[in-house]
Amino acid sequence: MSVGELKNLTDDAVAGSVNTGVMNAVIADAESEFEFYVGQRYKVPLGLADATTKAVAKAVVLDIVQYRLDQRRPPVYDSTEAQYKRALEWLMKVAEGDLGLAGETSLST
Repeated sequence: MSVGELKNLTDDAVAGSVNTGVMNAVIADAESEFEFYVGQRYKVPLGLADATTKAVAKAVVLDIVQYRLDQRRPPVYDSTEAQYKRALEWLMKVAEGDLGLAGETSLST
């Protein structure tokens, strides 16, 4: 995503710049959504010591961020919605125990 796109999606006051307050709120919401699902199976915040787990977690959170930003200025593109749905499917599989996260501390069940 370019700086211009970020400006368009966050600059509610039309100040000509990325609104970091909006950006930080969207990122925090995406991280909370991620932790809601992952936290059903693992201790959060994740340690992210495993490189693959870290990369996948980052990609999932970024997909959520993209979707939430696009929701602020419709339309949400089909590709963005599809990425978000895939991210949610992945998160649900983690929450249900169908997918594991290498290097992370699972909760006692």
